[in-house]
Amino acid sequence: MLTACGGEGGTARPTEQNPTTGSPTSASSPSAGGDTSAAGLDPCGLLDPAELAEFGTFSAGRPVNQGGARGCDWIADRGPYAGLGVGVDIRDAQGVDEVNDLGDGVQTGDINERPAAQTSTLGACIIALSLGENARADVSVNAGERSCEIADKVAGIVEPKLPES
Repeated sequence: MLTACGGEGGTARPTEQNPTTGSPTSASSPSAGGDTSAAGLDPCGLLDPAELAEFGTFSAGRPVNQGGARGCDWIADRGPYAGLGVGVDIRDAQGVDEVNDLGDGVQTGDINERPAAQTSTLGACIIALSLGENARADVSVNAGERSCEIADKVAGIVEPKLPES
């Protein structure tokens, strides 16, 4: 399991930048360089609010598309982590070796024998799970000091639902 995080505050969703223009990239689809294993994944179908119960009461996931990813966000309405944000993003054309450093470095390892990478910043953590050489699923958590601990648990819930990489 990947763990290493600290700090408070911040956001857990990175923005991919176009290296030529410096502007955010648009949502990707599995085309040149993408992996078809990611194409049919519905990020909102990878987590059920009941699976997040130890962290609070969550409503159904809300679809979001930003930063070159198809995603879904869950926010804790109440409970021990009221306001906790959890996200799952599918990046159809970016592998785990392309994870942006949020500030605390990028650590690599495995989650349930699946290649993974983790990065964090003040109160936010992302764990990227490989969906093949050129695709990944990002689990993001914004929960203060416990962000990476919670992201690790959520990644353990999401990983078995992913196709083999």
